Amino acid sequence: MGNLKNRLSENLLIDALSEYYKKRNMEVYLEVPFLSRFIDIIITDKSKKEIFAIEAKISWWDKVIDQAKLTLLGVDKAYIAMPASRMKLLNRYENILSNYGIGVISIECSATNPKIEIVIPASKSTYKSIHRENELIKIIEDGIYLCPKI
Repeated sequence: MGNLKNRLSENLLIDALSEYYKKRNMEVYLEVPFLSRFIDIIITDKSKKEIFAIEAKISWWDKVIDQAKLTLLGVDKAYIAMPASRMKLLNRYENILSNYGIGVISIECSATNPKIEIVIPASKSTYKSIHRENELIKIIEDGIYLCPKI
């Protein structure tokens, strides 16, 4: 039951992030397959010609950081997103996040108006492979993972 509860809560985070970025005229893709796993959210910012990934988790800092590190192979920037209540543990992970350039997004979910804050901006990936980026672009260009417009 715990996994189901966490998954439902992760879906709330993903929904809040999707709406936030769609309102900023960015394209949002959900559960995009990449390297034998799925990236929670891919955002394309056409104005900056950037692709970035967001991995959302309720907890499990180590797991979400590992997932974000993997996405750095195909995107310009990677973020992890967690509830604001989990930010108190952030200082334990700041060195590894900084070493990889992974950004952090805090989400305070409310029924009417979630508060989303970039706590640590992501740096441009130095791990990106053109081959992996092209694979990811091909997958999202198919459009089947595109989140509907608001």
